[in-house]
Amino acid sequence: FPVTIYGYVFGGPFKKVLFKSPDLNSIHQMKILCTGGQGFLGKWIESEAIANNHEFISYDMQSGKDILDRDKFYLECESNRPDVIVHAAAIADLYESDKNLDKNFSINVQGAYYIGRICSILNIPLIYISTCCAYGNVNIKEKLIDEQTMPIPTETYAWSKLAGKLSSCTW
Repeated sequence: FPVTIYGYVFGGPFKKVLFKSPDLNSIHQMKILCTGGQGFLGKWIESEAIANNHEFISYDMQSGKDILDRDKFYLECESNRPDVIVHAAAIADLYESDKNLDKNFSINVQGAYYIGRICSILNIPLIYISTCCAYGNVNIKEKLIDEQTMPIPTETYAWSKLAGKLSSCTW
């Protein structure tokens, strides 16, 4: 299920996002469910999805939709049957992550686990939005981060995002 991954480098998008059909030759309309859809990345993902004629479904705490309520999330996914789920919900504030460890763990790790499990049950592809913070203090002038770079998180937020990534793909 090929997709171009969303990302931010130094505060701006680094790639135009296109969801492609499995044959890689034509772009087709997709239904995209995005956790954290009203957040910083979620809003950008929404604008890109809509600009490319895709249907966008926001699943966000600001509208009363909590990823920790796994039964509600399951029902939402089952009834809407999105083509892909983009998991962008997170406690992303470094200070909030340190200050409220339980909330950080619940949303960034446990929430990712629930989403990964539900995607597995319903056979829905998952795009997990991680963070460059998971790689620690890499000097990008000396080395670019790629798939071979060893994660070395240095703060609570980064650890939780790495754990969330690992827990979301255990299925």
